[in-house]
Amino acid sequence: MKFCALASAVAIAVGISAPAFAQTACQSYTVARGDFLDRISETAYGHDDAVNLLYSANRAVIGRNRNNLEIGMVLEIPCLGAQPAQGKQVDRQEIHLVSGGDASQIVGQNIQNGGIFIDIIDSALQLADEGQPHSINTARNLDTHLEILLSNGTYDISFPWFVPDCTNLAPLGKNDLLICSSFIASRPFYEVAIGMYSRADSRFATANRMEHLVGANICRPAGNIDFDLLQTGVNLTLHHPATDADCINGVMDGTYDVFTFNALRAEKTMRTLGISSSIQEIEPLASVQTLHALAPANHPDSRTNIAQLNRGLRDLTLSGRWFAIVARYLGQH
Repeated sequence: MKFCALASAVAIAVGISAPAFAQTACQSYTVARGDFLDRISETAYGHDDAVNLLYSANRAVIGRNRNNLEIGMVLEIPCLGAQPAQGKQVDRQEIHLVSGGDASQIVGQNIQNGGIFIDIIDSALQLADEGQPHSINTARNLDTHLEILLSNGTYDISFPWFVPDCTNLAPLGKNDLLICSSFIASRPFYEVAIGMYSRADSRFATANRMEHLVGANICRPAGNIDFDLLQTGVNLTLHHPATDADCINGVMDGTYDVFTFNALRAEKTMRTLGISSSIQEIEPLASVQTLHALAPANHPDSRTNIAQLNRGLRDLTLSGRWFAIVARYLGQH
């Protein structure tokens, strides 16, 4: 492929004159104003999947920050599929991931192979690029991930995270605002059903809009998200006791009118308490929230890492492997 197309396209994009000499792939390109690796990859190859290849071939020139392109740098533009020159090892930095939380609280099963979410993310990264090294560790307290583990560079990606609607910031709390302002989210990799329940004889049992819950005492256990409720724009009265059972028992004894949290956990806890027949799900108010991986927006590799993970998650779904993983874990439940 003639690389002169890249020079012309970049010149148009940044408003400068194209070089007078033609260039071809597998030779070199001189960085112009406004260039960055994603754009060079997109223009040279028709997609940005070759960013890692470009960076690996030119790391000695670019340095540790792949976004630090300087006008006049001469970059090698390798051929896709080309092998590194003999004796020249392509340097591919390992992606360091950290998983937190408790998967059993979402899918109701014992941890196996690190848990369902680790299995999904690990399989996706392997599928996206088998040559890209990655490692996954665990730090159960998710609250430490955003401000400590990711911000100090210990890890590149954290999961699993619920992500709010970042176009509606006013109702959000500190961590949710931080997610919206300082992190890049992956595509969803798991859906979580959020149920809404009341006593079967409650006047709220027939609610079909969130506005019908105005005046209700709504219980959601501490440690769960609440942006889904806050971003409805409805003035709701929320309570956050310690446990799922506190919410359910509180509805039964009249302390609360409604409880709402993970539907799998709710159904399991009601069965354990032996009160399923006394509780009614408010089906029109049930919702689905999605889980994502997060990477710090100011990290030079985050866009590339998340793009790679997204490709793997897409291929994992299309291949049917995502469904096989989920079926295996939910089958245990």
